[in-house]
Amino acid sequence: NNENYTLVVVNFRNGMYGKEWKNNVDIFGNTTDHTGFYNTSSKVYDELTDYFAENNIKDNIKIWIAGYSRGGGIANLLAERINSSKHVNYEPIDNNNIYTYTFGCPNTTKGTEYKRTLYKNIFNLVLANDIVPQIAPEQWNWHKYGQVIQINDPEGDIYYDIKKARAQKFLDLMVPNTDVSTEIIGGLKVDLTDITNPIILPDKDKKVSELFDDLLTALSHTIESEENLSKAKPAIDAAIDFIMDSSSETQKAVADKILADAQEVGLSNLMTDLFFGGTQAADIIVNALEEAGMEYENVDELKTSLNSTLMFLLQAAIYDANKIPSAVLSIYYSINKVIGNHLNYSYLAWLQSVDPNYKLDSDELTPDPAPPVKKPGKATITKITRKNAKKLVIKIKKISKANGYKAYVYKTKKKANKKSGSIVTKLVKKNKTSITITSKKFKKCKTLYVRVRAYKNVNGKKLYGAWSKVKKIKK
Repeated sequence: NNENYTLVVVNFRNGMYGKEWKNNVDIFGNTTDHTGFYNTSSKVYDELTDYFAENNIKDNIKIWIAGYSRGGGIANLLAERINSSKHVNYEPIDNNNIYTYTFGCPNTTKGTEYKRTLYKNIFNLVLANDIVPQIAPEQWNWHKYGQVIQINDPEGDIYYDIKKARAQKFLDLMVPNTDVSTEIIGGLKVDLTDITNPIILPDKDKKVSELFDDLLTALSHTIESEENLSKAKPAIDAAIDFIMDSSSETQKAVADKILADAQEVGLSNLMTDLFFGGTQAADIIVNALEEAGMEYENVDELKTSLNSTLMFLLQAAIYDANKIPSAVLSIYYSINKVIGNHLNYSYLAWLQSVDPNYKLDSDELTPDPAPPVKKPGKATITKITRKNAKKLVIKIKKISKANGYKAYVYKTKKKANKKSGSIVTKLVKKNKTSITITSKKFKKCKTLYVRVRAYKNVNGKKLYGAWSKVKKIKK
């Protein structure tokens, strides 16, 4: 509009946190927002106010806010505050002049208004294989202010393989010879038929991020409250201290010693001891840490906290014995890749892969892909009938030019809203108005939640349209 603006950029330090990591798990407090992030964002807001006053900043102001990981959480809450107050140092700032971008941002609020139109200028970019945005857990109603946008969605993107190849080439240039990869990490499954000799196998149908969500779900049921989670805080702090104060070689040596000592005592013996209030498992962990040079002022408090943490994990495993051991082992065995997929390099690589300003020399993939094909329309469920305990009939509106539909059935509304953790899916390869699903898994469910989306076949891949609204059906 040929107007002059004062542009203020707030970019948070996005790495080398050291023991500031403890602030990340400090979610307890009197506000509905993440306490650690809230306290830091409040300090930044005060400093920003002073900056406006000292530099006489007024009239026609635009603010850019950006942050990654922990910095993203603080940026998210700072943006919420400026959006809500609509001023800094009493200088009015229109919401259309606030631009916020976070990358790998954890959840920041338990408030109910996180999706308000007011926050549409907050864009939270996440990767499919990054578990950090799942913390603090949605199972306890934690969310982010603003919009959540997944950068790399393999479903429904016919150019995904091209983008992935480009992103990997950028990663190879920025961080060669590392575990950082564009691959979505596959999980493991554990056969506990013989608890003394668990069998570990690859599970191509599960991603680590999905297994992590299973773990959070089980823990939310067993811990039940944030107050109980506070019992694990000393153990979490000790883990952070150890990670920050030791080399990767020392960390591996300690992990190997803990596993070896645990196997010597016996897994079943340790679980029985823990269940009856014993400290054998905590003793093994603390001894390994102390032998590595770690020192603790209050060893008894640490052991009590470790016992609480291990008990929560044991209860979670009992709650869902089919998933939780697999989740814990998948994260443990792929921890370097899990960390690598959260690194800022991964976000930068994926963003560069779709940016026409970044081209790789002598790269056969650099030509821009063909113009995008129009996706099929949004699916609509008109009616669901439960014919019997194992059978659903889903009626839908027919969508023009669709090649078929995919239906997803969930146990809970939360999982349906998240589009994650369906218990049954059904792919229909015809453009029809009825989908019938039969499954034994329906028998124990009093209420089921269903979503549907249409697809087109494009270049050998399925291009999906928008999801239908969640529709529930009771017995």
